Amino acid sequence: MRHHIDTIIYGPLRSGTTMFRLMLKNHPQISNAGEFDYLFDAANVTGGFSFDREVAFHDHGFHNFGFKVDASLDDEALFDALLAQVVALKPGIQTFNLHRHLDKALKLLPGVRVIKLHRDPRDVARSSLPMGFAGTLYHGVQHWIDTERNWDAVKPLLAPENRLELRFEDLVSDPEAELARVCAFMGVDYDPAMLDYEESSTYERPDARVAFKWKRTMSLADVALCTCQAPELIRSRGYDVPEGLHAPTSLGKLRLEFADKLGRWQFAVRRFGVGLTIAEKSTRWLGLRAQHNRIRDKQNVITERYLK
Repeated sequence: MRHHIDTIIYGPLRSGTTMFRLMLKNHPQISNAGEFDYLFDAANVTGGFSFDREVAFHDHGFHNFGFKVDASLDDEALFDALLAQVVALKPGIQTFNLHRHLDKALKLLPGVRVIKLHRDPRDVARSSLPMGFAGTLYHGVQHWIDTERNWDAVKPLLAPENRLELRFEDLVSDPEAELARVCAFMGVDYDPAMLDYEESSTYERPDARVAFKWKRTMSLADVALCTCQAPELIRSRGYDVPEGLHAPTSLGKLRLEFADKLGRWQFAVRRFGVGLTIAEKSTRWLGLRAQHNRIRDKQNVITERYLK
């Protein structure tokens, strides 16, 4: 049994999916329970269905949601039981967010619809660094590339009436019009309460000034780092690619690899401290899953303090 999920919100990390989720959640007829990438990280749909419980159970999102687990259930029944808890949060049109594994989701949730949120990758990369997702702008754009290529692979599998694409830049510039388009897609009327989410969250109302912020803050060299890996993919999303950009040399890429690893390490130390950071990396490298999971659980408690 698959509990009915009507629509998946799909977009790269730092593309505005959280703000969009809050807008949907504030509609009286729409439910959005959050982000559930970890459930699909744990799901294996090759040669039957299996579910890696350790991957799911030790993700900070799983702990933060407060799932109740019946360990006696087989993998498929457990996955269904977890989805049932997602659906039970609020009646109405059921939606949730994903940043990856849309191909798995379409197999596991046949008939689900998709709203694809786009954002300029230069702003995605710029926004990813303070979150610790990458240590350089060059690496900060990689998860955008992965999500967009996954979208290109699965988009043909969706009937035109079951998919909707919108841009973050349009959503913050003309939110009423874009949300009216979203509501029409979902079969409900637009409700002004969708823009009142700041009353129950730490997020502010849409601000057109955050669109294309990279154009006002990035040097040409930084723009090149964010653009050179996938210029045609960026153009295909309707975003400009400046002329005269140069990709890093082989030596430059080695320097960027070192800077990325150093940046990620420094972020982890600032957030978790030296001891937990070393313990997490060493137990992961040594394949000590039980010890690694205990360390991750400690890190999850710290991570939850930073969730908005």
